[in-house]
Amino acid sequence: MKLLDIVKENLKKIITNHCTPGESKSAPWSGMRMGRTISLDDKAMQLLSETVRNIMKWRPVIKEKFTEDYLKDRMIDIIFSCHVFPPSTLDTKVLKETQKLLRRLRRTTESWVFLIPIVNLKMIGLKKISIGEVDFYDLNPKTFKYLESKFGTRVGYQKLLTERHSELIKHSINALAVAKAAAGEIQKAKNISLFKVESSLNILRLYNFMSDIGIQREFPTTLGREDIYFRNLRTKTCGSTHGGPPPSSFFPFLIDKQKLDLMRKRFQLSTFNKLLRRTWSTKLAQKISMAIHWYGLGIKDKHEVDRFVKLIIALESLLLRQKDRLKKQFLADRAAFILGRDKKAREEIYKLVSELYTIRSEIVHEGKHDISEEDILKLIALVRTLIFAMMKISLRLQSLEDVDKRIEEIKFGSQIRGV
Repeated sequence: MKLLDIVKENLKKIITNHCTPGESKSAPWSGMRMGRTISLDDKAMQLLSETVRNIMKWRPVIKEKFTEDYLKDRMIDIIFSCHVFPPSTLDTKVLKETQKLLRRLRRTTESWVFLIPIVNLKMIGLKKISIGEVDFYDLNPKTFKYLESKFGTRVGYQKLLTERHSELIKHSINALAVAKAAAGEIQKAKNISLFKVESSLNILRLYNFMSDIGIQREFPTTLGREDIYFRNLRTKTCGSTHGGPPPSSFFPFLIDKQKLDLMRKRFQLSTFNKLLRRTWSTKLAQKISMAIHWYGLGIKDKHEVDRFVKLIIALESLLLRQKDRLKKQFLADRAAFILGRDKKAREEIYKLVSELYTIRSEIVHEGKHDISEEDILKLIALVRTLIFAMMKISLRLQSLEDVDKRIEEIKFGSQIRGV
């Protein structure tokens, strides 16, 4: 059965059997459009969700451009426009509207740019740095004016530019991230842009060697306003949209030219940029990317147990395969031979990873909740160090299987160097 037929039949079922005129307090959904009010029952909502899943599965190009909520809203539009038609013409009308919708979803792509305030990132003597697909700008008055002029949008709510700039600085917002996305509707474009920004911030979080990693993208609670500013590059419309929950208080991360040069020369910033821009991808690179994602989630989480578990997931993402059964042993073994340069160092790393993974098991299986700050800091340092080490290894090896082969060679004496 074709996707067109599935969508049409499901919408027709909803209109015929699961849609009633007027508002119903017992219905899971009621709404007014086109001057009419209708209610949809549980079966209607189930069919809508099922239809969305089919569209997302069979049309990846649509999944890339639109959110599930947007697709549901567009199908509800069809229900509104068709539910008044008599049975004799209903089939033809629903088919025509479904064809029109699928064509529009397949073809519609618009370009968006988002200006996203960043909390606690300070660039000293630097106007701009680029991480992956995101540009970070120092929020001095001159740059602030330039960005608003270039992208034709307004950041903040005060009347004068100087007042708007001062308001942001007062709330520890010293940088703006500029991210672009192509999508069919704003929510999807925003999700894509926020993911790009978070991925870039996760790279910066790797370079912040403090216990509190201080780079966030949302406004603090005290500001209490929408925080992400956008412009549609095709229609030229602009505005603001809410970006998510506010961050906790963190120490700032300072970047100057010396630190940036060090990040580039000694700590593989250019390689991380390739990873984010997807200009190169191997199985090992994909594992590193997933580990960085979970590292970022763990670093931002202020709840000790959740932070610890997310950091362990980062470790598993980096060093485990799905088929590995003895997780603690494989993790400890691989970490020891990747980081350790002699027998003593490997034994210490093996012991450390084993102890940290035992704590993870106690959390998951026994409800342990008293995690020491020392153990969390050890785990942060371990995951960060392993990510940098694996990044270097990924320039020579393609997969975790290749890493295992090198480890076997070291174990059985055919080479004495590390991985």
